[in-house]
Amino acid sequence: MPIDFSPVLDRRTLIVSPLAAVVGAGDAAAASVAGTVYTGDVIQGKKVVSTLDIADLEPGRKHLLYFQGVQMPTGQHWYVSVIVAKGVKPGKRITLTSGVHGDEMSSIRTVQMVMDQLDPGNMSGSVMAVLDIARPALEGMQRRWLN
Repeated sequence: MPIDFSPVLDRRTLIVSPLAAVVGAGDAAAASVAGTVYTGDVIQGKKVVSTLDIADLEPGRKHLLYFQGVQMPTGQHWYVSVIVAKGVKPGKRITLTSGVHGDEMSSIRTVQMVMDQLDPGNMSGSVMAVLDIARPALEGMQRRWLN
């Protein structure tokens, strides 16, 4: 019997949907889920979330998380590294992204260096870094995802 893998997800859906859940706290889609949702999994000491609301995070510190992306046909999920530096005072938010092209490692290291220099104890607002957006391309060290 043939296996039905529908609905079929293209690369754009794979990237945009999970990130919308992470950064789009003001969206209608994100509003349907209240707050951060932890999956209960821990990978390399980092908690795994399926939805992230930065307001739920403790201020004045850095939070190292994995975001649970879409499920592959094998039943496994892709996990994306997320770092949030939440300041002690409220303020603006910014998101840094890297790892969009699997053959460009310098963007990942640059974002890591920026996050390393932040001191949430002296910050207002929040900085979120998503380090490996195109995880499959990075794993294959190729510019694009495998087709």
